Amino acid sequence: MVKRIQSNEYLKRYDNMTSQEREEYESRVGQWLSDNADMLAEKGDCFEARMQNVQQVSTSWNDQECLAFEDGVRLLSAMVPTTDTWLPDMLYIKSAKRSIKRMIEILSAVTKPVVEVGKTGDVDTASETVTEEQQQNIIEKYSVDEKPEKQPDIVDSFQGNAGDGAITGDSQNGEAQVDIVPARPKHIDQYVHLLPQKTQEHAALVQGLYRELEEARQKLDLLMNNKTSSAADRETWAKKATKCDNTLRKIFDELDAEWAKLVKAGRVVVDDLGNARVISSPQKDEAQEPAELTSEQKARRRELRKWLTDTRRGNGAGREDRVKQWKVNFKEYLTLEGNKAFEDEKIIEAAKHYEIDMKDLNWPPLAT
Repeated sequence: MVKRIQSNEYLKRYDNMTSQEREEYESRVGQWLSDNADMLAEKGDCFEARMQNVQQVSTSWNDQECLAFEDGVRLLSAMVPTTDTWLPDMLYIKSAKRSIKRMIEILSAVTKPVVEVGKTGDVDTASETVTEEQQQNIIEKYSVDEKPEKQPDIVDSFQGNAGDGAITGDSQNGEAQVDIVPARPKHIDQYVHLLPQKTQEHAALVQGLYRELEEARQKLDLLMNNKTSSAADRETWAKKATKCDNTLRKIFDELDAEWAKLVKAGRVVVDDLGNARVISSPQKDEAQEPAELTSEQKARRRELRKWLTDTRRGNGAGREDRVKQWKVNFKEYLTLEGNKAFEDEKIIEAAKHYEIDMKDLNWPPLAT
């Protein structure tokens, strides 16, 4: 069975490689394509690969086939910052056929030379009332074999215009001026902690919505190929796909708007790992505490402290996710409260409750 690779197994990002490192990487990719592309493409052509994700279908694969896919994922990891690779989650959630196809397309492009493959576009919306013609369009749109890919992935923030390496200023003769505004991180979880709590809650629904959408796509594909299926069944799944589609678009529009507010404030920075955070004042010395907060920042600080000191949730199956989110929220709280956060008895008590070592959280709040 195929195992997911961990973040510490990712290769160095391609756009940061030296010429020699790129040459070695491209050689590895070429060898992988020569040894494994045809074999995996054949595994992706079976009926099960269209209906199941790669971890499900790979239970029937041999060790060589599983290793081939895992090696392909490692090579793919170098392209995460420049191409829509479906990592870290969607590559394992989408149908195996589509994941294999995506992997081969991107790695094949590396040897051409590298180009950006399959940039995600806007998701078309449909009305809640589904006519016969709309129903057929939806079936075609969400069929498993659709191409090109239309929808953005959970691991990617929506490709809107709200501060993504922003193109600003006057545009003359069709030439746009590129501003120095930091590009929005590729993954939602790299910046969502900076957004309002309600927006964070909405963003948390994205993964579940994509799974529902994927299920609807697969059902529609089955019904489309089944001549005995009823129009009512097709309409039910078409409506479900449309509802998920519309909800996702609203969430991404909200993420666009809230990210734009952060960028407009001029205090958002993105580190080398692609994680976004807010600095209190670019002129402040790193050793100093944050500057006087605005009323909005004070409200956000109160909201974060309330969340951090609440130990009633995340004590069951969701404990691991709660701990991860606690660390993310504490980092943001640290940018607002400064080192006093480490002296807060209630926060220290909550950290002990979640078995979090405060020494591991000594993250410079004003580092740039």
